[in-house]
Amino acid sequence: MLRRTLALRIIRPPGIWLIAAACALVGCGGSIVRSSSQQDGVSFTGKLMSGQQAIANAAIEMYAAGSTGYGTGASSLLNSSVDTAEDGSFSIGSDYACPSDSSQIYLVAKGGNAGQNAVNSQIVLLAAIGPCSGISSSTVVTINEVSTVAAVYALAGFLGSNAEIGATSTNSQGLQNAFANVLNLVDPAMGTSPGSAAPTGAIVPSSKLNTLAGILSKCVSSATNSACSSLFSAATPAYGSMPSNTLDALLNIVRNPASNAAALFALAPATWPFKPVLSATPKDWTLAISYTGGGLNGPTAIALDSAGSIWAANYYDTLTKLSSTGTAFSSSAGYTGGGLQESYGLTVDNKDNVWVSNEESPYAVNSGHGTVTELSSSGQFLSGASGYYQGGLSFPDALAADTNGDIWVANDGDSSGTLLSSSGSSLSGTSGYGSGSMAFPAAVVVDGNHNAWFANQSSTTITEISLDGSVVKSVSCCDGASGIAVDQYNNVWVANYFGNSVSQVTTSGTVVSSGYTASSVNHPSGIAIDGAGNIWITNFQGNSIDEIYGAGSGQVGTVAAPLNGYGTDTGLNGPFGIAVDASGNVWVSNFGGNTLIIFVGLAAPTRTPAVGIPDAP
Repeated sequence: MLRRTLALRIIRPPGIWLIAAACALVGCGGSIVRSSSQQDGVSFTGKLMSGQQAIANAAIEMYAAGSTGYGTGASSLLNSSVDTAEDGSFSIGSDYACPSDSSQIYLVAKGGNAGQNAVNSQIVLLAAIGPCSGISSSTVVTINEVSTVAAVYALAGFLGSNAEIGATSTNSQGLQNAFANVLNLVDPAMGTSPGSAAPTGAIVPSSKLNTLAGILSKCVSSATNSACSSLFSAATPAYGSMPSNTLDALLNIVRNPASNAAALFALAPATWPFKPVLSATPKDWTLAISYTGGGLNGPTAIALDSAGSIWAANYYDTLTKLSSTGTAFSSSAGYTGGGLQESYGLTVDNKDNVWVSNEESPYAVNSGHGTVTELSSSGQFLSGASGYYQGGLSFPDALAADTNGDIWVANDGDSSGTLLSSSGSSLSGTSGYGSGSMAFPAAVVVDGNHNAWFANQSSTTITEISLDGSVVKSVSCCDGASGIAVDQYNNVWVANYFGNSVSQVTTSGTVVSSGYTASSVNHPSGIAIDGAGNIWITNFQGNSIDEIYGAGSGQVGTVAAPLNGYGTDTGLNGPFGIAVDASGNVWVSNFGGNTLIIFVGLAAPTRTPAVGIPDAP
């Protein structure tokens, strides 16, 4: 139903409205002391390869990821040295003990020689195994360039120096999910991509992964130092240091995916050891997996729960839930009923309940002016057959959860804000707050003082409303505000759909910048902030995403992505919502492509659900 003239808004794609992302390794000392919680080891075998060529005389090391901080605290598990034989094979005996059954285990290979070459001390390769409980006597692990690329991408947010992997004690879930994501990229037994665990319908970027693996192999299998020197030079970012081994070179590439893409692609080996591969230089080195299923039907807003599951509102009357690795929890029809109709906004509260804004409703419910639906984390409707419709809801577009359990709603229909309690009752009277001070708000976020900030699509302002509705303040800063977020430094960041820019405003109302721009910023829609304070946006018309350095960096406002943004090779088509998970993955709802896309390991790990000020978990 056309509710207003096109002069006020840009039409979203069909049916959707839009105005217009050894202790040398771990630096520890002493021996492993077995405790009652430790799990006895199980012997297993593996092989170390460079492409199809065995790597002999390499040292194999086995670790349990740490829990005392990011990139630190890993435990060495082997009580005796393990080296590879001439055919690259190795055996891990049972004389080790995992710290616990759920400890995340990985292998590191160092040095060795491929074929008749001399020993190459610059070789460091990695294979992620997963929980200790998953190791059995039939386990076979292949360590090669493919396993290394897969593990470094998925675990980039947890990798420190000297191949040390660790998370905080409060982010064991993010670490666990990251290890699980490795299996979507690589088959651990075969060392090939895609992974054996990738769900049906997933599109895994095996060609790009294999291309990077082949580029690494040129150094790994080199008889001289020249191939490694070329790799290390190309893998040195503008503001970083030159790596000294293959693992650190790859980690530089993962963390600077727009840097030196052509120089890296030019290092192609004479014969590619893994296929298929890319036929031309990529725009960037991001790895993104595309997921379908779970009833996706025009996905719009997305959010993550504490388990790392991704929820997507679908404009065409359904709701989707996928696991952190893309497996559908909702049926092929999605969750339906409960008032879901033209579902556009979504948030997850601090109890993992899911809230969805429905732009319209049957006329008998709120005179057709829409509702808000609440579901439990298991998909049970908590708001009845029709959803909540108190508090002056009027074509609600977006929602934001507060740390106190309240839910703020942006009403596009009458340009107001509704505040609902955790039980769905109105806290903002019968007509909501802020009427007359907003202009078709499309997004809302809550700051650390429980004040709500609304993005006004049809004006140059954003509006702040206090918890009791007594304070209403408009700040002139923007141009067609479409997405809005608050960072760790009390800055409000706004995606300007009309202005092709991102604005920065303090919560006191000072405009730091009315619009950071770059050629890649093209009608931005969604916006999210990761645990390190970096800003991520979707470019709705540019079919890409961008990373913008945040207030805590020395390059605030600088766009890190390449000329046209990240992900131009992923099939993005009308990317709308964006969210960052506790593993450091960036999730995007691909409205035109009817998929959810995950950019693996692209951001800093971020606490989920995203309630309150964003932070590292």
